Amino acid sequence: MKLPKLTIVALTSLIVLFSCSSDSENPVPEPEPDVVAPEVDFTIPGSTGGTTSQPPVFSNQIVVDIDATDAGGVAKVEAFLNNEKVGEDTTAPYQITIDISNYASKNNLTGKFTDYTLKITVTDTSGNESSKEEIIHIDNELPAITEVSLTEGQAIAGDSNSITFSVSDNEGLSVIKTFLNNTLLEEITEEVYEVNINTLGLTDGENTFRIEAIDLADNTATYEVVFISDNTGPEINLNTELNKVYDPISITSDISDSYSTVQSVEFLIGEQSLALFENGATPTYDFIPDNFTVGANILRIVAMDELSNISTFETPFDIERKLITINIPEDRIHPAIVTPIVFISKMDGTLVTYKEMSRDDRQIVLSSPEEFTNTDEFMLTFYLQDNGGMTGISTHQNLTRNNPGVINLPEPKRFNAGNSYEYPAINFNAGDYTIGKGGAYLLSTANYDSSLITAEGYISLAASSIGDQTKDFDSFYFYQTYQSNVPEGYSYLIVDRPIDSNFVLDKNDFITDGVETRNLVVEAPGSLVDQYSNLIINGFKSQQDADNKLFHQIYHSTFIGGTGIANNYQLNTSFYSYNHHLLFGKYYTQRKGLPLANYTIPNLTLNYSNNNSIVEVSIQGDEHILGRMQCIDFDNLNYDWYITFNSKTSTNVVIPELPEVINHFVKEAQQSNSIKVESVELLSYESILTYEDYINQVVKDQKNVLDVTDWYQLIFASRTGNFNSPNREFIFQ
Repeated sequence: MKLPKLTIVALTSLIVLFSCSSDSENPVPEPEPDVVAPEVDFTIPGSTGGTTSQPPVFSNQIVVDIDATDAGGVAKVEAFLNNEKVGEDTTAPYQITIDISNYASKNNLTGKFTDYTLKITVTDTSGNESSKEEIIHIDNELPAITEVSLTEGQAIAGDSNSITFSVSDNEGLSVIKTFLNNTLLEEITEEVYEVNINTLGLTDGENTFRIEAIDLADNTATYEVVFISDNTGPEINLNTELNKVYDPISITSDISDSYSTVQSVEFLIGEQSLALFENGATPTYDFIPDNFTVGANILRIVAMDELSNISTFETPFDIERKLITINIPEDRIHPAIVTPIVFISKMDGTLVTYKEMSRDDRQIVLSSPEEFTNTDEFMLTFYLQDNGGMTGISTHQNLTRNNPGVINLPEPKRFNAGNSYEYPAINFNAGDYTIGKGGAYLLSTANYDSSLITAEGYISLAASSIGDQTKDFDSFYFYQTYQSNVPEGYSYLIVDRPIDSNFVLDKNDFITDGVETRNLVVEAPGSLVDQYSNLIINGFKSQQDADNKLFHQIYHSTFIGGTGIANNYQLNTSFYSYNHHLLFGKYYTQRKGLPLANYTIPNLTLNYSNNNSIVEVSIQGDEHILGRMQCIDFDNLNYDWYITFNSKTSTNVVIPELPEVINHFVKEAQQSNSIKVESVELLSYESILTYEDYINQVVKDQKNVLDVTDWYQLIFASRTGNFNSPNREFIFQ
C-alpha cells in the first residue's frame, strides 16, 4: 500500500525524536542524499513502436502506460509533446491520456508527416528526474471513400449486383468493412474494393449499404447509401372487362412499378403476340374479334421493368360472333307479357342462342360460340307469351350478320281503355248497313268503331287513342254503301267531335256530296271467274291525319269478280289523300292512293305441304321477293306464328326448335311435328327489289311497309282456302 507523503514525514520525525531521547549520547548520522534518478519506461497500447522502423501513428488521443520506479519513491510522472506538457499522473500505476485531436498530421508545405517527440519524465521524491522519448506521428485524417458505384435511391435486383468503390488514406488502411442493413456483408483486407449484393433475400423497397474504412490510426470513415431492392415486376391492372367478346374493343391497362420504370408491355393471345409497347408507350390495343378464332382464349399481358423483372397477367375470355343487336325502347314489352324470349336458330332449325328479355333491357346482343361468317344465314325469332296462355311468335329467316346487324324495336303504342257511347239512331231500315270506322289498332295513333242496332234504334261507338289529343280524330265518319231503298247508293255523314250529348244519328242527315262512281278491272295471266273479292278505301282528311295514320274507312264492299270485268265502287272525293286494300281471289294488294283502274295479278302459282316441321313450298314464277307463312291453331287459339323467308332461295322452310325454357303447347306441337300451317304468301313491292332490301328497310326498324314503299301485293295459298288478313310482319307493332 502506498502511503501519503505527509504520513511518511511525520513518522520519521517521531522516530528521530524517540532516538534522541533514548540515546542522546550516540546521535544517528544524517542519511546520504538521494541522487539516484528514477527508472522509467513506457508503452503505448496498439503502438507499432519497436516492431517497425517507422514511427508509430496515433489519432485523436494517446494512452501511455508508464513504468516508473525509485527507491525513495516517485513523486510524479509527466508527459510532454514537443516539450509542451500534455499530461501528469502522481499515482501508480501510472497512465496518462493525451488529447492529440487538434494536432496537425502533416506539414502543409512538404505534405509529409510531422515528427512529434513524446517525452515521459519521472520525478522522484528527492527531485531526481528521468526521461524517455519516442518519435511519433499523428494522423487525424479520415480515410476517403469515393467512387461508390451504388447511388442514392438506385434500384437493383437479382442475386448479382457488383458494387465497386475506392478507399484511400494519408497513412495507410487497416480494414474495410461493408454492411447490408447493419449486418456485416464482407470484410476487405485486399486492395480490391468490390462486393456483391444479392437482393433476393431482401424486402422490396429501401435498404441500406454501408462502408466502414479504418486506417492504421483507427480513424474510421463511413459511407452509407440507401438503395432500392426491386425483385418484383410491374403491377398490371386491366381496365377492360373481358368475358364474352364479339365486338371490337379497346383493351387498356394500367401498368405501374413502385420502384423502377416500366420498360415494355406486351399483349398476347395465348402465345400469339398482339402488340408490344416500349419506352413508356401507352398500352392500348384495339382488339377485333373477327380476326381470331371463336372459342375459349386467354389474354396475357406481360410487363417488364428496367431491371428485367417480369409480371404476367392472365384472364380467360370467349370469342364469339355477334349475330344481331336488338335495341329496346322503354316500356316496349306489354305488361300482359309474362314470357318474352328472343332466340337465333341455324337455317336447319337448330338452336344457336337465346335470351329472356327483361323489361329493364335497353339492348340485347345475341352472339354465337360457333363460327358464323358474314354470309352464313340464320333465323331470328321473337316469342311473346301473355298471361292468358296465348303466344305470338315472329320469325325472320335468311338473315346474316351484316343484314340487318341491328334491330330497333319501335316505340310502344299503349292505347287507353277508350270511351264508349250510345246515340239514338232514327229513320234507318232493318236492312241498312251503316259503317263508322277509323284507324287501325297499333298502326294508327287512334281508332274508332261503331255498330248500328236498327232493331233497338241506337248506334254504339267506341273510340280510343294513345292519349295525345293532337293525334286523335277530330270527327267521326259514317257511311252506307247499301240502302234498302237505294241498292247502289252511297251516302255519308261527318260528325265533329266532341259530340253533343243530345246528338241523334239521323239517316236523313246523310249526304252524297262529292261522291262518284268509279270502276276497276283486274287482269291475270289466265281467265278467272267467281273470285271472292273485297275492296276497302280509307281517306285522310289532312296531311296531319296522314302523318298520324288517322284514316277513316270510307268504302267497304265485298263482291264476286272475274278478270276483265269492270267492278264499280263509290268514292267520296273530298278527302285529302287515300289508301286502299283489294282482295281478288288469291290476290291481295295494299296501296297508297286511290284504287287503280287496272290491276294485273302476278304470274305466280303457289303450293305448300308440311312434312316434319319442314314446309315444302312449290313456286312457279318470279314476281316475288319474299314469302311469309302463318302457323295458327284455330281449334285451340293458343299460338299464332309468322315466319318470313327469302322465297327466291328457300323452297323448304324449316320451323325452328324452341328453347328449353319455353313450356307451352306450341313447343309440344313443334316437337311432335304437328304445327298447323294455315297459309303461305308470296310478296312483291313497288320499291323493294330484293329480300336484303326488305330486311334493311322494313325489318331493321320494324317499319310499316307503306312507310317504305307505295304498295305491296301478294298471292296466297291457305289450308282453308280463305284469306283472313295479310300475315303479320312483326309481333312488336
